[in-house]
Amino acid sequence: MIKTTFTPNGRIPAILSWLTALLLVACTWAGESTPLLLAAPPEGATQALPRESALHLPDARAWELQPEKADAWLYAKAIQYRLFWPAQAPADAQTLLYLIDRDGLWYQALAERPLAPGTNTFTVSLEPGAALWQPVGHAAPWHYRARITPQTAGLRLFGHTSFAGTCILLSAALIGEDAPPPPTPDPPFWGRPDDSAGNSCRQGDKEGGA
Repeated sequence: MIKTTFTPNGRIPAILSWLTALLLVACTWAGESTPLLLAAPPEGATQALPRESALHLPDARAWELQPEKADAWLYAKAIQYRLFWPAQAPADAQTLLYLIDRDGLWYQALAERPLAPGTNTFTVSLEPGAALWQPVGHAAPWHYRARITPQTAGLRLFGHTSFAGTCILLSAALIGEDAPPPPTPDPPFWGRPDDSAGNSCRQGDKEGGA
């Protein structure tokens, strides 16, 4: 607990310190992201992004993605990924996210626009009922349970125009975690308003020792 004198010179710094601590808690909690790593089955090794990958369109290219800790899916509100697309690459290439849930049901979310030259950033909601997530081979709508410890998840790139070259998967992350916030700091200790002994209220200070 933060303790301070009841005098203005002691009170104002305490208020500022407390507000600063609250701001740090808010910034730490809000907008957190969990990086997704490239999985390399069957060994199960993971690799951090960015990663340059060879393309042989119209053959599709896929990357399996996973967080370091599986429970990160529980608090994620969206997936965001960034991909660098070369200028000479075809303009009809697209990406989609796929996810096979714990019950073996397949869902996929097609990006709303094709890849453009340069850095492309896509953010796909994971909230229950998110419109982009479509069931494949079943009729169950996208719901909260679908994102709980999925069997596998990843990104797929495809197109109809032939192309041999490379692209760079710059990053992928689970964002907007909604985990319980960390504890907030206690407010400053003001003491009793009726304590007028030198207009001071330092806890533990008593005249004559003790």
